[in-house]
Amino acid sequence: MYLKHGTKQVAETGTATYTVTYTGAGSDTSSQPQTIDYTRTNTVDAVTGDVTAYGDWSVTGDTTSFTSVTTPVKTGYVADKASLTVEDATPTTETDTVTYLPVGTVTITKPDGTSTTTPYSNDQSDATKVTSFSVPSVAGYTAKVTGATKQADGTYLPDDATANTTVTYVADPQSIAVTYVDETTGQPITAKSFILTGVTDGSYANQLASDKWDFAADGYALDTAKNGSDPLTTLSGTFGATNGNVTVYLVHQTKTVTRTINITNPVTGETTTTTQVAHFTRAGTKDEVTGEVTYGAWTSLDNSFSALSVPEVAGYTASQTTVPAETVSASDDDSTVNVTYTADPQNITVTYVDAETGRAVKSFTLTGTTGSSYASQLADEAWDYAAAGYKLDTAKNATDPLSELSGTFGAQNAGVTVYLTHQTSTTTQTQTITRIINYLDPTTKELTSLTQTAELTRTVEEDLMTGAKTYSQRTTATWPSFTVPSVAGYTASPTVVPALVVKDGDGDVTVTIAYTKLVPNSSAASSSPASAASASATPNSASAGFSAANAATNSASAVSAAPAAVTNTAPTSRPH
Repeated sequence: MYLKHGTKQVAETGTATYTVTYTGAGSDTSSQPQTIDYTRTNTVDAVTGDVTAYGDWSVTGDTTSFTSVTTPVKTGYVADKASLTVEDATPTTETDTVTYLPVGTVTITKPDGTSTTTPYSNDQSDATKVTSFSVPSVAGYTAKVTGATKQADGTYLPDDATANTTVTYVADPQSIAVTYVDETTGQPITAKSFILTGVTDGSYANQLASDKWDFAADGYALDTAKNGSDPLTTLSGTFGATNGNVTVYLVHQTKTVTRTINITNPVTGETTTTTQVAHFTRAGTKDEVTGEVTYGAWTSLDNSFSALSVPEVAGYTASQTTVPAETVSASDDDSTVNVTYTADPQNITVTYVDAETGRAVKSFTLTGTTGSSYASQLADEAWDYAAAGYKLDTAKNATDPLSELSGTFGAQNAGVTVYLTHQTSTTTQTQTITRIINYLDPTTKELTSLTQTAELTRTVEEDLMTGAKTYSQRTTATWPSFTVPSVAGYTASPTVVPALVVKDGDGDVTVTIAYTKLVPNSSAASSSPASAASASATPNSASAGFSAANAATNSASAVSAAPAAVTNTAPTSRPH
């Protein structure tokens, strides 16, 4: 009996894995593994357990496919793959390897020999690429780049990211055209013009030495008005990055005659020099066979010197006021004119004036020249006016004007006036005027004298120059009043000698007191002038009646006059 194996359906699961490994850029690393879960149903022999038929795999999870893996950028390295991906068909373990290599470098060598080497910069958007680089420009040179291609923006992209690039510089062609121009005709002398050729920083000294023209030998001279000096002598001998052409302006051979004018300032000592030049020219003919040059006669271009005015300097006289115009010929020699200055005579007159009379009392004159010193003269001549009885009039001269003089003559010098007044001395004079009062005691017959003195003063101002004296008003003084002593049985006349103001012009005075004996019961008689002796006031030089009116007048004067010294002398008594 034949039996057939039975079958059964068995489920199978599986996982697909994908990993990227990186190598060559330092420590090896790997990407994060990606996984996909699968399942399928297989037919299995129920007797032997063998799978008789496999089902199709199907994804069981959310992840249905592997994502592309972007290669990370490693500074200084480039990868062989920018990104990786794998088709997910069955549960398998898939791996890929990304290999990094160092980026190349760019070496830039300058014309001066200095060089720099720099690695390429990574393209941050693609790990397999580098970016382009810039090549610095050098004036007068063209860069030569090997290993990179120039881009539209002027930068260079390496042909191979891992290969090196070199940059060198090639000197550019250079030239300098030298043109000689005949200023007389205004035309270039093309037969003598030439071009120096070479490259930047290359020398053209030998070319210049062999090609430049000896124009003087052919009857030409440099036009110094346009070329101060031969411009070829200022060339460096080496081509620069840029090189200007040179034009040499020539005139027919010339000769100059020079007049030099030197003007020396007498104050500063500085010399100003003016140079005047007359130009002459002549043409030369060169024999091309023998090389001999034959010259013609000199022709004037400007054969005269213009006049020059000499500047004025205050206080000095120039040796000449003008350097005159002059016409010269080619055969004349150069000349020099030296202008000097002479100091002008100067003087200062010093006058001493008596301000009180308005008359000059003394004078002297300082003499010399501009810029010279008169200090010694002034010291010798200055007048000691104080010794002569004068003093400075400070109302007109606050200080002695001679003390303000500089001691050196200027371009202009004003005279000096010293105003003086007389010196004076002041003294005081005193006059003493005396009043003597005499009275006789009628009982004892003893005579008493009282002396009163008044001192009147005045000032005397004496002019020490003329001896003239000026007197002030004398002061006044007052003799005091005197009460006459009473004597019993007698009546004094007067009973009081009144005070009296003494003034200038008054003289000494003597007053005598008389006593009259009283008559009993006859008081009326005692007061009668006929029955009593009168008192008298007598100046020492003459007799005069002393009246009450005079006393009143003197008393009135005492009120208005200032008192002076008055002396009362104690009475003296003597028998009569």
